[in-house]
Amino acid sequence: VRLPVPTPDTRSGYARVARTPRDYPIVCAVASFAMKDGIVGNMRLALGGVDALPLRLSRFEQGVEKKRLSDWMDGELDAALALLPDYGDWLASPEYRRDMARALAQRAIHECLAHMPAA
Repeated sequence: VRLPVPTPDTRSGYARVARTPRDYPIVCAVASFAMKDGIVGNMRLALGGVDALPLRLSRFEQGVEKKRLSDWMDGELDAALALLPDYGDWLASPEYRRDMARALAQRAIHECLAHMPAA
């Protein structure tokens, strides 16, 4: 997963779930965005472990761009996750991967928010 070169206002967050802390993640999420006056800019959100290759959630990115994240996050995230393929294997079912993708995406986004400069 590649993220744009950060600007002074950009923050990134990463969240993962694995069998052990040293293991490769079963599902992971990475988020990166800038925020000014509560408005999101340059949003990037990608998931690993929900398909054979990592996926960017472009639907989500476009849905929250230039809007207040708090007003749009849950609805746009649900809409984007509904488009994910049913991908499962011996480590995790498609349902588990989808549930974890939602939780981890939220964690990665909240990690970004925790590191945003105070207004």
